[in-house]
Amino acid sequence: MPRPGVVEFIKELVQRKVPFALGSLTARTEAEFLLDSAGIKGLFARAPIILREEVARVKPSPDVFLLTARALRVAPDEQLVFEDSPVGVQAAVSAGSPVIAIPTLNDEHLRAELYAAGAAQVVLDWRELQVADLVT
Repeated sequence: MPRPGVVEFIKELVQRKVPFALGSLTARTEAEFLLDSAGIKGLFARAPIILREEVARVKPSPDVFLLTARALRVAPDEQLVFEDSPVGVQAAVSAGSPVIAIPTLNDEHLRAELYAAGAAQVVLDWRELQVADLVT
């Protein structure tokens, strides 16, 4: 089941014609299963999807985010990355991308780690984010 607000967030990106990509170190078969079972695979129909099989090095290497930027045809510093782990935040920062962290746990120590890793902002719920505020 998708986290609250994420479906609406992605739908607004699509509506506003904001390009986005999915970058994950999840294996393709597992990622497809997760997207299918969550009922959101269609939201990514026109989005580049970069998965474990395309990435030479895993996080904290920036490879996955360098590939998403390339797929979006933007410089890494022009893509906004959403991450849930400190190592993922480190990878995005290493790529030169700004990061908003959205941890899966509401834990004060984890929030501190996400900021220490370089997150510009930490939010606990996708509904805290407004696409209009993030798109320039």
